[in-house]
Amino acid sequence: MKGFVYILQNKAMPGIVKIGYTAGSVEQRMEQLNTTGVPIPFELLACFAVSHAQQCEAKVHDVLRDVRVNDSREFFSLSLIEAIQKVSDVVTGFLCHKNLMNVPVEEVSVSSEAERELGRVELLTNEEQDILVELAIKYRYGTDSYSLDKSWFKDNELYITNLLYRLKEKSLVSERRNRGDEASMWSISSKGINYLFKIGVFQENEN
Repeated sequence: MKGFVYILQNKAMPGIVKIGYTAGSVEQRMEQLNTTGVPIPFELLACFAVSHAQQCEAKVHDVLRDVRVNDSREFFSLSLIEAIQKVSDVVTGFLCHKNLMNVPVEEVSVSSEAERELGRVELLTNEEQDILVELAIKYRYGTDSYSLDKSWFKDNELYITNLLYRLKEKSLVSERRNRGDEASMWSISSKGINYLFKIGVFQENEN
């Protein structure tokens, strides 16, 4: 069944988002949620037109189970950026139009507030973020730069190298070329570290 997976926020509940689905219009669903139980109305952050909406919602909830506030409610402890990134990763396979480069505007909708936030932080793919986290961990334990372990490549060295160069283009990592056939050394930049803090991967109070 087609429908919409939506991400809502309520300014009375900072740091919490509501993620659900509806087979009708998102506006109607928001009106239904605007009851005496909430002090101010919900605001739409993003919505996605998907096939198999209920299954898509269930998969999103499963991915986010560790940050679910209450197992019987659809509220999650996530920043706006984290929510959009994580939900986007899941709904890709459920979008009514599978080619994301040509998704009609009405199939993916992001609020102006979300657009402003996303404009401040360019979202990465899961693979790009994994590499950035690995580099950050190495940096954290005193290794300023290193050559990626070959076990990472898994016979796909060209793909991983391409991801690294994409991160480099965004100034999130830096490359130190070695002479001869030795692999380049890669390190996370200060912008890369700030990115991970911004999206909530690392917390300011972590030692």
